[in-house]
Amino acid sequence: MSSHHFVKEGQEPALILGSPFDEASIGPLLEWAPVVITLPGAIDQLIERSIKTDVVVMPASEERKITLRMEHQAPFRFISTRGLQDPLTTAFDYLISRGQFEVNVWVDDARQIFDRAEDYVGRLGICIIDTHTKWSAIRSGNFKKWYPANSMVQIRSKHGFIVSGTESSRRENQIEVLETGILEISSLQSFWVSETLG
Repeated sequence: MSSHHFVKEGQEPALILGSPFDEASIGPLLEWAPVVITLPGAIDQLIERSIKTDVVVMPASEERKITLRMEHQAPFRFISTRGLQDPLTTAFDYLISRGQFEVNVWVDDARQIFDRAEDYVGRLGICIIDTHTKWSAIRSGNFKKWYPANSMVQIRSKHGFIVSGTESSRRENQIEVLETGILEISSLQSFWVSETLG
């Protein structure tokens, strides 16, 4: 971190690695040295690449094996899951207990975790990132952003939404920005908005 940047602990977004990842894509997410939590789907790549993690969330039966494989990464915290306990929601609970405000979650396919993440949107600012898309939870129910013409925006909302601002065309949950300007989206509840990663 540059000497002119001062970020208090817990203010930078934590990073949960839930599946194999592209190192170039997660590099910017690691820039501020966030808390890094690794789930079962990413552990092998993390160990192979010697990427430092702060917390590993795995089944209790894996603790000894993972601890031995990660000796060179000490210190790190091992959080055990038992039975059908979900590693992702266990990681969310851990972050909330630490007073963390924001988290980026890297997964193969964002669609696989929306339902689990939805329960935490009121307590954590969540961005779900996969190879092609970044989905941001809009907790306030109000979103406003400048877009160039021909941009495509996807929305995921259980409660419907209203689009205003710059001229746009809406087809179900997809919005095409027709004229460069500020697009506004509002809903009575939180919703998700996507941005294509290029």
